[in-house]
Amino acid sequence: MGFRQERSTESALDLLVSQVKEVFKSKNHVASLLSFDISGAFDSVVPKRLVDILRRKGFPIWLLSFIASFSTSRSTTVLLPSGEESELRDIGHGLPQGSPLLVILFILYNSSLFNIFKKYKIGVSSIGFADDLNALTYSTSTEENCTKLEGLHLEALEWAKKHGITFAPDKYELIHFSRARKRFNLAAPIRLTSSILKEPTKEVRVLGVWLDPKLSWKPHIRKAHEKGTKQLGALTALASSTWGATFLKSRQVYLSVVRPSFTHSSSIWAPLPLPLPSPLSLPSPLPLPSPLPLYPLLRTPSSPTPFTPTLSTPLPLPSPLPSLVETTPFLPPPPPPPLPYPLLPSFTTTSKTTLKKLDTLQNIALRRISGAYKATPIRALEAETFIPPLSLFLYYKAWAYRNRQGYKEREKEKEEALIWIRKRTRQKRTSPPPPFIDPPPLLDLWTSLWNSQPKDKWGITLPPSQNVLKLYKNLVKAESSILIQLRTERIGLPLFLNKRRVPDYPTPYCYCGLDKGTVSHFLSFCPFYNRPRALQGKAKVDLLSSPLLAKQVTKWAIKTGALKQFDLASSLLYGYDNTNDNDLLLSSNSFPLTYLLLASFLYFTLFSYLYVFLLQTL
Repeated sequence: MGFRQERSTESALDLLVSQVKEVFKSKNHVASLLSFDISGAFDSVVPKRLVDILRRKGFPIWLLSFIASFSTSRSTTVLLPSGEESELRDIGHGLPQGSPLLVILFILYNSSLFNIFKKYKIGVSSIGFADDLNALTYSTSTEENCTKLEGLHLEALEWAKKHGITFAPDKYELIHFSRARKRFNLAAPIRLTSSILKEPTKEVRVLGVWLDPKLSWKPHIRKAHEKGTKQLGALTALASSTWGATFLKSRQVYLSVVRPSFTHSSSIWAPLPLPLPSPLSLPSPLPLPSPLPLYPLLRTPSSPTPFTPTLSTPLPLPSPLPSLVETTPFLPPPPPPPLPYPLLPSFTTTSKTTLKKLDTLQNIALRRISGAYKATPIRALEAETFIPPLSLFLYYKAWAYRNRQGYKEREKEKEEALIWIRKRTRQKRTSPPPPFIDPPPLLDLWTSLWNSQPKDKWGITLPPSQNVLKLYKNLVKAESSILIQLRTERIGLPLFLNKRRVPDYPTPYCYCGLDKGTVSHFLSFCPFYNRPRALQGKAKVDLLSSPLLAKQVTKWAIKTGALKQFDLASSLLYGYDNTNDNDLLLSSNSFPLTYLLLASFLYFTLFSYLYVFLLQTL
């Protein structure tokens, strides 16, 4: 199945999982899978046998000559670091490593092996990808399945003798699939050789995905979480909140390396949407009521069925009737709440609580990329980094897989296997699935989900847009981190620190005493700091939403020294100490000037009252 147009590991896994789930529908049948292991697959190809197989398949003579020359008359030497080189030795078998033809020729070479395993009439099918071979069988007992697999193994050994392939039975993996533990013997072993008795396992890895007897996908989620955690460790070593790779570079590493590592083949194990109409892509089958004027609708017993108002049909005005028999006021029902995105049923048994383990990986990655505080809402970080929620991404990826080009051809292959399973298990004929629809753009789904959620009271709350990445284009890590903190208002200013109950901030007011220590006050009104001319007289949204001003705002905010988190970054980036900068600070003393003036005023007022009181008493 592998290395062909519109065929991937997801195609092979989809075929395997669909057959197992079809067997699950019959309570009297159990499925078993035997994963084969080929030792030195590409190095064991016999060139003469390969040319003979291609000749039988009808390839032209000129191509056979090319393949014969390509795979024969090869030699190799070993070059040591000291400069010594071994003797030239001829290679009489195998295919050249690193060539694009390597996998294609090997698929043609072992195509007859897959045909041996494809026996739908006796309940056996093959699932393979390149040199990865798996045999699936089903019957009324696991013992019968093991007997069938033993016979397939013997046929595979006979084929291997003719083609020069070597199997490694000690590396085989056996697993039984059933959701009824007590009905079947899930511990039934298989006898491969006189000395090898293979016991079934509870977890088996097939094409990078871990399968369990119930297809609950919990082992795979656990393995994916472990793999993603290791990848996040590498991302953490690359960047922190004030140093390291830039915002855009860190984001690219996550999207290209980290996220694919734990979402491999998620179209198979993540919740998959059923092909039902979506309110975002097709007209809703249940039209919502349109706004109606508050006047009575007149109807008589002789009138036909009542008129049903819809979004597409205008409401007719009432016409005068000769006799009014009944007058009923009609009030439109309240519209339903907006859908976040099409919450369609799913094929899989993956629970939402299981998928939450992977959500934590993305949440950690978003904080590493952005340099934001842990208290920053994930919803805000997803919009700032323009990375959609993981659950929505998996949902959309599964939906898009079923609308990808070539899906109809893949469905025909899968339906052939499923028809034989229904015949052998004597299942009732099921109705054909509804046609698939094209998914709407991912950004539309994300925007719909965003609008349905409560808005953040702090920060700049704008719907997700790719234009936000332009703000971080020319910023180093410290500047991008402080920009995100300013935009989300989760930053080391008195208001936020007081909300988080930091001991040194008993009050939310700024040191100047004029207002609370908000981002707007810090950027535009606090008298402690001088501002460049380009930043004066502008509102918070204008300062933090312009790519031209973002660089100036972040540089100024770091230089002020108001955020001690960025003191080291200030000295490294701009080369001076914040505490001696008189251009930005109106007062470098730790005790605020306003508090000194206020204390002087109170002292003078109190002294005046005492002086007047003494004069009156004396």
